[in-house]
Amino acid sequence: MSNTIVFIDEGNAFVKSTEFASEIKKTDNYYVIVTRESLEILPISVDEIYGIRSSKKYGVLAPVYHEFYHIYDVGRYEEYPIRPRRLIVEDTNSGYEFFAAVSPKIMCETAYGKSNIFNILSEKKIETHTLIVADGAAFGSQMNRIERFFKNNPFLHLYLPESFEWVLLKAGIIKGSKLSCL
Repeated sequence: MSNTIVFIDEGNAFVKSTEFASEIKKTDNYYVIVTRESLEILPISVDEIYGIRSSKKYGVLAPVYHEFYHIYDVGRYEEYPIRPRRLIVEDTNSGYEFFAAVSPKIMCETAYGKSNIFNILSEKKIETHTLIVADGAAFGSQMNRIERFFKNNPFLHLYLPESFEWVLLKAGIIKGSKLSCL
């Protein structure tokens, strides 16, 4: 299959396998996976994780209307303006270098990957305003694990742009008539 929308319903255990993750990353398909499982090995956008609400209870002989809603409302983590004293960046390369260079007065560290952010939060007591920066396009699989840290710690802030490239385009640093960012 190529350039196809693939629906995978709940109950398919293979969606948690590394083989499945490896294979779908090689395709140009769009996958809609209905599951209650955490899919840590897949890069999932925070903005593309939904829950389903029903307007009626089961067992009633009446129309039932379903509504999709974002499980993680990223906007609730973005309280502006903030003045972080510390930055934790998921990226080890250009994203980390950029944030370390533009904020020399703020302690900046790399998490060495999105899945390590949870470990950093678990190991360290956060006592100063800390901004975590990660690619929102792939951070969805981590949100369930780290959301409790944000609920219980007023010093934590989260910035999840779609990608580092999106940040550059949005900032207007790169000029060009064919470049735009929605």
